[in-house]
Amino acid sequence: MYSCGKKSFTLSEVLITLVVIGIITAITVPVVMANINQEQYKAALRKNYTTLSNAFNLAYGYNYDDFRDWELENNVLEMTKDVFDRISGYLQISKISGSGAKRDECWAEKTYAKNREYAHWFTNEGKWTGGSEAYSFILNDGTAVILDIWGSDTTDMIGITENKIKTDATLGFFIDVNGTKAPNTLGKDIFAFALTNKGIVPGGIDNGGENCDNGTTNNNWDCAI
Repeated sequence: MYSCGKKSFTLSEVLITLVVIGIITAITVPVVMANINQEQYKAALRKNYTTLSNAFNLAYGYNYDDFRDWELENNVLEMTKDVFDRISGYLQISKISGSGAKRDECWAEKTYAKNREYAHWFTNEGKWTGGSEAYSFILNDGTAVILDIWGSDTTDMIGITENKIKTDATLGFFIDVNGTKAPNTLGKDIFAFALTNKGIVPGGIDNGGENCDNGTTNNNWDCAI
C-alpha cells in the first residue's frame, strides 16, 4: 500500500550530498584560513612597527642623541652592533644571534618571494646573504628581526626614496612576524623597513608598494604599507 509518510533519502543521495559538502569545504576553508592568517600577519606587522618605533624614540629620548645624528657607514659591523645596543634595552628580546653565520639561527631555513623563488638577499639555501654587518635577534612574541646597514641606494629597492638619514648609508630591517614558521614569504609574513628622518618607515611608502604583488619579481620588498 502507498505510504503518505515523509520520503527518506536514499544512501546514494546521502553520499552525493556529503561529497558536495566536502568539495565546498575543500574549496572555501583554505581561502578562509588564508584570509584569517593574513589579517593576523597584518596585525602583527602593525604591532612590530610600533614596537621598533618606540624603541628608537626611547633610545634617543633618554640616553642618546637624536637618531638623525647617528653616524652610519655601510658594511661596518661595529655600527650595527652599536645601534642594536642602543635600542635593545627598550625591546623584549628572547634570543640574540648577533652577526656572522650565527645570525641565521634567528631566521627561517628558507625565505621566499611571492613567486616562490628564493627572495633577493635570501638566495641559495634561503639564508640571509646580506652585508656582513647584519645583526639578528628574536623578540619575546616570536618575531624574528634582521638589522642591517645598507648602502644609500638599497632603500630604493624597497620603495623608500625620501628622508634618508645619511646619503652614504641607511639602517634597514627585515622582520618575520611569526619567526621561522611558514610561509616565510616577503609580503606575507616578512616585511622590510628603513630608518629615515621621519623615524622607521615601511617598505613601499614612497612607491605605493607597486612591486608587492608583481609575480615576475623576486623582491617584494615594498609590501609593508
